[in-house]
Amino acid sequence: MGPATLYTILGKFEKEGILKETAVEGRKRTYKITEAGEELYQKELKRLRQCIEDAEFFGQKGASK
Repeated sequence: MGPATLYTILGKFEKEGILKETAVEGRKRTYKITEAGEELYQKELKRLRQCIEDAEFFGQKGASK
């Protein structure tokens, strides 16, 4: 991922309230996850864990055939 893509995504996340820019030092920018961002992160983590659980379940079912 190039810098332009990264900063586009960070800008979008900031606009949506997921991240907040906390400092700018020259070209370096620092961000902090917001409460809304943390909630979104936890939701996505739960979804991904469920995907893994499903894959393991169906993988075991397929192995027993």
